[in-house]
Amino acid sequence: MSLYEKFDSAAMTATNKLVMAWNWTTGRTKSDLANSLVYFGGAAIPAGSFIRDSLIGGAILSLFYLPLSVMLTKRNKQVESTESSALERGLKDLRVEKIKESYGQTGLVFTLGGSTQLLSDPLSAGDYCSFAGIEAIALAHYVMRADCLPPRKNVLSRAADSLKEAIQQPALQTVPIKLNYSGD
Repeated sequence: MSLYEKFDSAAMTATNKLVMAWNWTTGRTKSDLANSLVYFGGAAIPAGSFIRDSLIGGAILSLFYLPLSVMLTKRNKQVESTESSALERGLKDLRVEKIKESYGQTGLVFTLGGSTQLLSDPLSAGDYCSFAGIEAIALAHYVMRADCLPPRKNVLSRAADSLKEAIQQPALQTVPIKLNYSGD
């Protein structure tokens, strides 16, 4: 197993657990999580340049990353929809699998690219902000490769439903039972 395969396997194991926890807690799907990460990243990357007082760099990055965020979120929803409908029929969509493969490659590129933000010395708040944005987009790519889970009620709604159900059940009452027992 190559170093990349080991990294990818470990990253996907952790990402699947993250997506399961997200789905269990919020009831939302993996594309909702990925899209939140993409929007955060698309805003944080140019913000890092503005924090570094690079107004032109921030403006250029804004013109690139903000539309990219919108395009990625639309694609994520479309991929999830296609994947869900294929899984409902017990199938895998070949186009989705190819897209997920490309997500793995671009996720790695963003992961490594984000690391370059930490190479400057000394590090500024802008460097950390850009790093967080790039890594959020990288994580979004890994999230979109995770297992597809259906939407559900969030944990608080499920707890409230369980509590209502427990309250509505009739109270237990003792019922006398006649025993045919003759004591000697």
